[in-house]
Amino acid sequence: MPVARAARRAGVIAELGYGARKLPRELERANKLGVAYAVIAGDNELGAGEVVLREMKTEEQRRVPMARLAEELTSLGSKGAST
Repeated sequence: MPVARAARRAGVIAELGYGARKLPRELERANKLGVAYAVIAGDNELGAGEVVLREMKTEEQRRVPMARLAEELTSLGSKGAST
């Protein structure tokens, strides 16, 4: 929830994956929805104060500090990417 709240405050549309589905299923769902970027925030990532930002088209991933997530997503959005 804190990740989605941060994204929404920055004006980025955010969809939450929740429940018993495993990460590969959620990423498959994101692909079907045409999502350009996925934010992966499991217990380990949140414990470290960061998230994994995944570009769905290239499957490239990188770690982003939580404090910079909204800024990062806004920057990607301004480059013509849909989030």
